[in-house]
Amino acid sequence: MTNIWFGLDEGLARVTLNGTAKAELTLKAGPVVRISADPLAPNLVYAATVDDGLFRSDDGGATWEQAGPGIGSLVWSMAVSYGERVNGAGVIYIGTEPSALWRSEDRGATFHELPALALQDIPSRPEWSFPPAPDTHHIESIAIDPGDPQKLLVGIELGGIFRSGDGGENWELCPDADPDAHTLLTHPGAPGRVYESGGMFYAETRDGGATWRRDLEGIPEEICYFDGAAVDPGDPETIVIVAAKDPYSGHAVPIPGFPVWSTLYRRVGDEPWQELTDGLPDREGTAMGFLTTSPDEPGAFYYTTITGDLYRSGDSGATWSNAELQWPADLPSPVIRCAGTVFGSGGPIGSLFAPSFGDGLDPALRLALMNLACGPQAQRRYVQLGSLQRACSTVEAHAPRVGELVSAGLLDEQQAAQLEELGSEVAKLRAASDDFMAERDAGPRDFLFGHALEDEGWHNLRHHARTLFTSLRETGSRSPAEV
Repeated sequence: MTNIWFGLDEGLARVTLNGTAKAELTLKAGPVVRISADPLAPNLVYAATVDDGLFRSDDGGATWEQAGPGIGSLVWSMAVSYGERVNGAGVIYIGTEPSALWRSEDRGATFHELPALALQDIPSRPEWSFPPAPDTHHIESIAIDPGDPQKLLVGIELGGIFRSGDGGENWELCPDADPDAHTLLTHPGAPGRVYESGGMFYAETRDGGATWRRDLEGIPEEICYFDGAAVDPGDPETIVIVAAKDPYSGHAVPIPGFPVWSTLYRRVGDEPWQELTDGLPDREGTAMGFLTTSPDEPGAFYYTTITGDLYRSGDSGATWSNAELQWPADLPSPVIRCAGTVFGSGGPIGSLFAPSFGDGLDPALRLALMNLACGPQAQRRYVQLGSLQRACSTVEAHAPRVGELVSAGLLDEQQAAQLEELGSEVAKLRAASDDFMAERDAGPRDFLFGHALEDEGWHNLRHHARTLFTSLRETGSRSPAEV
């Protein structure tokens, strides 16, 4: 029998798979945004909520009690240790917003920040920024080495992956990983190995984060955004990831020109990635869902759509079937925010990505401003060429129209001047980027390394973009018309 837990706005639903698949709402507190189970005591489950703190279940999610006093901020990530046990339970780590790491040694009864100033002292911290809410950032993912519990990795959104070899006392940046680590996974059969599904590419380390190898072989160039992932419990060489063309179509953000689209890919050993479609819903119209696995089912994967459809593969992802999940009558149209078993967990879904500023402006311009203002930063060293060029083109197209935008009441005079200055800086950086890539005969899948991000023009561009972005957020809505 396998249990899967789903986080909903209404609370947490437990799904028991035993010939049939039925969901039951067992925790009525939410929204539930993270779920983790103890890998060596699978009946011990933790659920983090937005409004009501942390809850713990000792019976596989049938009943719940409050836990987690001492955490004074929003929970974004959780992990339970394989190797560090106290009184039969794994030590719990929780990542929050703003970025801080918390630790509990008593099944979540109490937490303390670990250590109090370690992450706060990282020099790049002032540059960390989460695009939908650029004034803050959070720990999006946590990985604990199953062979050495002192080795920790955390993914900051957006700020990079950092690793510690001493239980969190000291941290160093992993510069070759995807700096936007949506998912970090480990496998009990592969100590030192960490799997990363990131905002720009997939990467792995086999030495605890010292070195990383990107792998996109077999994945088309237009697919360049990755979110959830899962590893076969019986085979650390078999990985499945959730992929999309961009975060907006992947997370079903209602922006014109970004139709909802997502898919799954699998890699076995050193073979190229292969798309998985047999038995799964159509790519068009399906937002990115959640992958999970169970230690009791080697070779099995579970995939849940955000609308509550559950699919199972019993042949390591090659083929899938609809589990015909039955939801209770009082939850006819659930919206899944996260999912978890022992070896798989997904985080909050993409309603957070909707650009909530500059109402009335062309959505493409709003998207470009958000990407330029809150996107890749100098210490990250990477920016995806396609995203940069698209944002550049959009800004350049709108900059000459500032008079029209002012007349329509969508920009004031100061904002119009800021857009004109931004257009000038965008043109300079785009030209420098084109020259840089042409000299190296790079294709659209390559990433700019260092050059444009170290250039003074990049800092000027980002300054102008953030100034205009902040001004539009403070101004609020101006007009329902789009110009």
